[in-house]
Amino acid sequence: MMRHLLLGLLRHGGSQHGYALMKSYHDGSGQRVSIGNVYRELQRLASEGLVRSAPKPPDTDARRILYEITRTGADQFDAWLARSSRDGAEGEHLLKAFFAVNAEPSIATRVLEHWEEELVARRRKLERVRCDALERPHDTGLRSLPLWLEHRLRHVAVDLDFVGQVRSACDGEMGVERPENERSRRPARRSPGVARARTRRA
Repeated sequence: MMRHLLLGLLRHGGSQHGYALMKSYHDGSGQRVSIGNVYRELQRLASEGLVRSAPKPPDTDARRILYEITRTGADQFDAWLARSSRDGAEGEHLLKAFFAVNAEPSIATRVLEHWEEELVARRRKLERVRCDALERPHDTGLRSLPLWLEHRLRHVAVDLDFVGQVRSACDGEMGVERPENERSRRPARRSPGVARARTRRA
């Protein structure tokens, strides 16, 4: 995950040193990452030819190395962003959503559709299992199961709501107005605090 985080920050934010990359992610997501892990991953990416040192502007701290993404690194990041995530890879979905607002419209749409499709499929599966458990209330092993499944269903609902909020942010960035019949299928938007709370679990 760290490699794609750093590649994406360099892809969309231009050349930066390690501390600036860490701060960029914190400012945009509220999440903190280890600066040691950042520099170790930058060295690994440089050894793979995905990033390289960039020219320093005058009067900059000589101790700080500026990094920029290479064409190979940009291609690798774009390919990762566009492909479907592994089932259940919540952290990967959240990271892709983080970059979706700045991605090409077609890629942003694909990222959000992939996550939404997985969430809807997960919700249907959980609902089936929950209904089955409720039909057997006297089965000792199933007494608490509906409660835990309801808890997981609420998390899925929050994620679906978050996808809708990210889609709205993408639409605003792109200046796109969606058809009324498509907007009506979205979950109702909640307060920005929901998105922040959901992001903190990444």
